[in-house]
Amino acid sequence: MIKDGTPREVTGDRFVFLGKSRPLKCIIILLSVIIFVLLIAVIVIGVQKYSSSEKQKVRINYSNDVDSPPSKIYELRMYRIHVKDYKPTMQAFKNISELRSSFSKVFGFWTGEIGTSINQLVHIAEYDSLSQRRTVRTNLGRNDTWNTEFVSKFLPAVHDWTNALMTTVPHTQINTNFVNDPDRKAVYKLEILKGFAAAPPASGDDTKEILVGRFLSVLGPTNTEYRLWRYANIDDLFEFSWKKSLANPQDGTSMLLYPTEFSRLA
Repeated sequence: MIKDGTPREVTGDRFVFLGKSRPLKCIIILLSVIIFVLLIAVIVIGVQKYSSSEKQKVRINYSNDVDSPPSKIYELRMYRIHVKDYKPTMQAFKNISELRSSFSKVFGFWTGEIGTSINQLVHIAEYDSLSQRRTVRTNLGRNDTWNTEFVSKFLPAVHDWTNALMTTVPHTQINTNFVNDPDRKAVYKLEILKGFAAAPPASGDDTKEILVGRFLSVLGPTNTEYRLWRYANIDDLFEFSWKKSLANPQDGTSMLLYPTEFSRLA
């Protein structure tokens, strides 16, 4: 023991200060930092691999066991109308709706509200194939009534429009069991989601909320899924939408839709 009270060990002709081995402490700290960084790297890589595998599973669920294209094609068309021409254009669509439906089935027709859908008209047409769609469009273009009673009024009124060719999500079906019992209080919501999302949770109350159909964009916007919902009334739509926005937020947008009086889906 030295006078200052610090214990020392004599090794040969050198003194080693037992309480002040700073190089050893530095090495321990450095090793701890390296181990911590390695653990963080392992966790990050694991999360990335898991996320990638989950995305791949979703893609596989959409693509496996599908040997041929679906038998139906759905075209979503959205028109943005000048405010001053909105009501006359709606009337023009109504007047021509029977003629248009005689060429091919119009799945549904709505007016849009909330967000970017203000002053929008939305409809979905059903075709058996792209060839049939082309034939229908060609025949409509040659129809005098279509051109004089509709096109001449529609073109000056429309600001712009977009469309997408869709198919139903594999292994899903369209639900229109309510068609024969229309309710004019019913409203719709069109969700436009980026990416291939997991199946939406069921609300458990099919009297207030119905998933009409899930669609994948084949031509038009890519990596996009469309979901069409029907609600008993506008307040139910808000309630269910609010709950889902908290429980299962999705990247995309949604539109509040009111069915027109001449829509097949009321």
